[in-house]
Amino acid sequence: MILLFLSVLRPLGAQNTPTDDSTTITRFKPWKYNHLVELSVGVGPHLVISSVAWHKMFDVAWHRRLKLGTGIRIGMTNMFDRFFTTTPIDRPSPTVFDTLSVPFHSMYSVNLTLNADLALTKWMDIGLAVDIVGVSFGESADARYLATGYSQSGSKQTIKPEILNLLAFSHYNKGSLNNSFYLRFWPGMNLFVKTAFTLYHSAEAVQQTLQFGNRYTGYTYMGSISVGWTPFRSQMTKSTKKLHEYIK
Repeated sequence: MILLFLSVLRPLGAQNTPTDDSTTITRFKPWKYNHLVELSVGVGPHLVISSVAWHKMFDVAWHRRLKLGTGIRIGMTNMFDRFFTTTPIDRPSPTVFDTLSVPFHSMYSVNLTLNADLALTKWMDIGLAVDIVGVSFGESADARYLATGYSQSGSKQTIKPEILNLLAFSHYNKGSLNNSFYLRFWPGMNLFVKTAFTLYHSAEAVQQTLQFGNRYTGYTYMGSISVGWTPFRSQMTKSTKKLHEYIK
């Protein structure tokens, strides 16, 4: 009688215990993994940018090697002795433009970002981060207007950051935008260090309309370094059957 009872009980217990593979795949929750928080400092000619960012990445392809995601970046920009020129779309010709000389200006920006990561190894990623849309704000600042053959050349002007940040490609970009190519290193499962090469676009609005309008832009190449943390990280794997090897 006891043997009969155990023979019935054992199959019931086996049915309630899922296999390793099914348990792992069922427990994997995409929204739980790959939330990255980072602090960064970037330095370029006459420019320092500090920022904090949050990104959410999603595993897309190649056994979790490729990730795509989005996030929010909040930045503070300090400029020293920078020059801005008439926006390309406002110039009468590509070689004819006016210049603003800005002794010092601080601004803040909040941008929505798009990101792409490719895992080269367990400890190193390469990727792209692009600002798409956002807003900029900050105090007014003084600037010196420089033009050739115009009566107001040399006059002092008041500038403010252009409010709308928008990636519109090439000459049509607006506001403060960062576009970065980066290498990210993982010294541990949850901590990372990132180095980036960045093209920074910024725009200033002059309160008075001048010879070629009131929008002035500047482009700068710069480098940055970031440190960050993620509470749960999904790594690349050879197949979904091996998820249980690193998801705990």
